This record gives sequence, C-alpha cells and structure tokens, in this order.
Amino acid sequence: MLLPWAADVARDRGVPSALYWIQPAAVLAVYYHYFHGHAGVVADHRHDPSFLVRLPGLPPLAVRDFPSFITDSTDPSDFFHSIYTTTRELFDALDRETPKATVIVNTCHELEPATLAALGAYDVLPIGPVLPAGNEAGLFKQDDAKYIEWLDDKPADSVVYVSFGSLARMAKEQLDELLQGLEGSGRPYLCVVRKDNKAELAEAEARIKNGMVVEWCDQVRVLSHAAVGCFVTHCGWNSSLEAVACGVPMVCVPQMSDQRMNAWLVECEWRIGARAEVGSDGVLRAAEVRRRLEEVMQGDAWVAAAEWKRAVVEALGKGGSSDHNLRAFMECITSDVQ
Repeated sequence: MLLPWAADVARDRGVPSALYWIQPAAVLAVYYHYFHGHAGVVADHRHDPSFLVRLPGLPPLAVRDFPSFITDSTDPSDFFHSIYTTTRELFDALDRETPKATVIVNTCHELEPATLAALGAYDVLPIGPVLPAGNEAGLFKQDDAKYIEWLDDKPADSVVYVSFGSLARMAKEQLDELLQGLEGSGRPYLCVVRKDNKAELAEAEARIKNGMVVEWCDQVRVLSHAAVGCFVTHCGWNSSLEAVACGVPMVCVPQMSDQRMNAWLVECEWRIGARAEVGSDGVLRAAEVRRRLEEVMQGDAWVAAAEWKRAVVEALGKGGSSDHNLRAFMECITSDVQ
C-alpha cells in the first residue's frame, strides 16, 4: 500500500501497475478529498470530535470518525507523521497516472456502493473481501484448537469473542476493566491477550470464571463457530471484513488509522454493531463493555449481520461482483503483457 515510488518505477519501464488498497473505499475517498482541497476544514476542526465534515459522495462525517493520520499526525513532531507524509506522496503518485490510476480495493460493491460510485478519479475495482483460506489461517502458529473444544460446549450465539489485533498491548488498567466487564456480562467469552501481557494477566486470572484466555487463535475459525454471538474488536479492516463474512455483530473499540472509520461503517452504515466509548483517559470501562454487549447481543444487529453475510458470499461467488472484477482485472493485465 505505502510504496508511492513503485508506480513511477513501473511507468518508467512500461509496466502496467495498480494500487492495492487494503482499507475500505470510504477511507480511500476521505484521503482523496483531504489531499484535494479539503485539508483545511479538517485541520480547522481537528480538536472538535463532533464537527461534521461534508465531502463529495460521502454522508456527513464527524471528525472523530476520520482516519487518525489526518487528524492527529499532520504535525512533524507526531510519532506517525512519516505515515501521513507517505500517504500524501501515494496520492500524488496516483495523480501522475494517465489516463486514470487503477486501484484494487479490498471491499465489495455491495458493502460500499455509493462511495465506490463516487470515486470517479480512479478506475476502482472492488475485489473483496479478501479472506484467509482455511489452510492458511494458522500458517505461522501452532494451533492445538483447545479453544474450539471449549466453544463446542457452548450454546449457539452465546460466546463473546474478544481480540484487539496483533499490535495492541493492553495496559494493566485496561485489561482489568475489560475482564471485569466481560465477567459482569454473565456471558461466556474467549479473549485473546498477547504474550507480552502475561504479567498483567497473571494478576487477573483468579477473577476469570466465565471465560477462556488464549495468546492466539484462528480468528476466521472462531468467528465461523456457531457458538460465537459477538465480536469485541479494534475494528482493523481485516477483522471487520472477517466478522461481516461470518455474520457476527460487533462491539467496536477503534484506536488508530482507519479503525475509527471502520467502526462508523459497522455502526452507522451496516448497522451490525455499536461503538464503545472510552473515557477521557482513553480507558474502556467495565460498565461500557457490559452496556454495549447487551445492546448488540439483545438487539437486531443479528438480522442485519445475516443479510450482509449473504451479500458478501454472493459477491465472492462465481459470477458475483468481486469475482467479476477480479477476472476482468486479470484479463486486462494479461492482455497488456501480450
């Protein structure tokens, strides 16, 4: 994704190129408009999370839903400023493509039809969701699948699955609040806690009565299990797509990058989950965990989740929208080579 020089190299050598965009089309659209005349309004209101920004082809978006790199990382002193700079260079590179840059997006027409239709600046091909094959999900980790045996003993739609991705290490206070909220919900839960949180977890283990904690699991396998009824997630795009493809509602706890916009899609556009609110100290409290779990698991998010699952399955199936786009792209590439 963040290799802006690659397109220039390909052009210089007469090789066709395409950008593979691994985030939603909505994030692509936000970045495009930000770097094409709308940076000022975002900068002017970056400290007002509720301020609504109106961008072409998108519904009004609150500043809090924008990618963090354009609200928090534009200052050179910010730790992630280099990512902001590289992203800007990437869109500059797309502008140099003639007649239009080709962008392959890890989404499908059914999930983001209006946004995809409004991205006229590029030749956009949605080919997703791109999901791990069953024999690839555990490629780099030994999987003893004890958690699957644990899930097998639980009633359908009863288990809360919790994972905040491979990059997130939780502070002790946050881990304590999370586990307290999960226990307080009275529901069985499977929680992924990184190995480097082992010390914090050891202090909390005595309080774990209803759940199972693991260092790693095959996420698609878990989300596909009949016992799983909700996914508490950081809303990374891969995790969000996997939940949609498996028909599992979500409690969203976004942290950075595209995660805030992914949570907006889940809650406001697809209506298959709810965004949990953290305190002014950035900590998700136990009461909020319980409240959002109750809201999602007792509400009608399951109905919408099942409908989106069907839509995604059709898009990926033979003759579906994503299948058609991927085949068309491959035909275009092979014809250019010939």
